[in-house]
Amino acid sequence: MNASNEIRSADVFGAINRAIMSAGSQKDFAAKAGVSSAFVSRVMHGLSAPSPKLLKAAGLRRVVSVHFEFVENADV
Repeated sequence: MNASNEIRSADVFGAINRAIMSAGSQKDFAAKAGVSSAFVSRVMHGLSAPSPKLLKAAGLRRVVSVHFEFVENADV
């Protein structure tokens, strides 16, 4: 992934909100995303994490990276 393509969590809500506005309503966006409008509401209120379907409908995807580090004073 290109670092310039990375966005902050707060920007995710902005992108979803723009997608809702573009769809005309939260209900219409939910139908486009294939999720319930109640779920969209929970996501927008920070009560649920956005699902892959919802992210895709907003033009986003979740990317997870893993890193490793040394543990000091580890019993090896």
